[in-house]
Amino acid sequence: MNKTQRVYAVAKAHYEALKSALDRLELDYCKAHGYTTESGELAVAIYMIASEEVFGQATEDFCRIYRQETDEMVAAQIALHVVEDALIDWGLSVMPPHLVREREFLRDKGKRDYATRQKLIGLAFRMDPRTVPAAARR
Repeated sequence: MNKTQRVYAVAKAHYEALKSALDRLELDYCKAHGYTTESGELAVAIYMIASEEVFGQATEDFCRIYRQETDEMVAAQIALHVVEDALIDWGLSVMPPHLVREREFLRDKGKRDYATRQKLIGLAFRMDPRTVPAAARR
């Protein structure tokens, strides 16, 4: 694993941990307030609340109470996106030099298409940097 891959792994784990903690806080918040879905079941997330009015108020209250946690998760998400871009760039940089058009096509498609972006991230993350020429190992 090279430096770019390690940074991505750490950023992804940090974001996932924050998201998991915030999801748990949201579940506890919904349970504590007894919010329900349209079918009458307990809402496990605020977006599942049946009443639009209650949903709006719950969203405002939750964001106000857990502002620091929410802001931290948003910051981690932005940082993860930046690291993902770096990982994609590294993955594309190891393509043979004569594939310039293909590299640019994939870079552009990765910015516009979520599925392509996820595929590029997955491929670059799983790539074994020991098989890449020293110049592209960054």
